[in-house]
Amino acid sequence: MKTAEDVEGAVKDLNKKYIGERYVDLSVIAYADYRAFNSEKYTQSKNKFGGSTCKLFQEVNPDNQERSLVLRGLPYSATKDSVLEFVKDFGNV
Repeated sequence: MKTAEDVEGAVKDLNKKYIGERYVDLSVIAYADYRAFNSEKYTQSKNKFGGSTCKLFQEVNPDNQERSLVLRGLPYSATKDSVLEFVKDFGNV
């Protein structure tokens, strides 16, 4: 998302909304939390469910680290496209 306002709007409007049959917890991730989540413990995990996994370290960079979101509770069937569709009204992702 291009601005902090886009991120705040997404959290305000989309938190606890549904993707499929599951509601999603949406929150802004602090850079320190991102760094902890980006640790080797998480980045070396294997994908147990087939398909591709979108890792934070592949998406967060110095240009967007202050306006990155975490979506918790996504259904296993969620795809990158379904997540992009979910947040499409809040700027370019």
